[in-house]
Amino acid sequence: MKSDVIHIDTEILGGTPVFRGTRVPIETLFDHLEDGISMDEFLHDFPTVTRKQAIEVLEWRAKCSPTRTLKIYMKLLLDENLPKQLLNDFSECEALTIQQNDWGGKTNGELLKLMLAAKIDAFLTADKNLQHQQNFKKYPIPV
Repeated sequence: MKSDVIHIDTEILGGTPVFRGTRVPIETLFDHLEDGISMDEFLHDFPTVTRKQAIEVLEWRAKCSPTRTLKIYMKLLLDENLPKQLLNDFSECEALTIQQNDWGGKTNGELLKLMLAAKIDAFLTADKNLQHQQNFKKYPIPV
């Protein structure tokens, strides 16, 4: 895990791992999600934690603890250039396809605006050029 996301300092909560720049333990995020509280609610309750930080911690946790089941309440959108069978690999998330949302054929910019409005947490695509075509500071959705 990058040190810019998780911070451990004996002077902060006795060395409990916290989100960098906060006094919010990372375990609080896991507890909220396991209790069925959405990421949006967690971020509302703890405004000093960014969505990017929360997602990076969840990705790190998934890599470090593959045997532990963590029910993640995250809205994930699969692009229409991916097989819909991938939905099966994201059973712990609310995973949808472009087709299920009737967003087929949209331009990248239109699609990103729709995802923001629908509070999509992450977008999975095979489009390798998207990161070069869009301003992700304007559209803070992990791709």
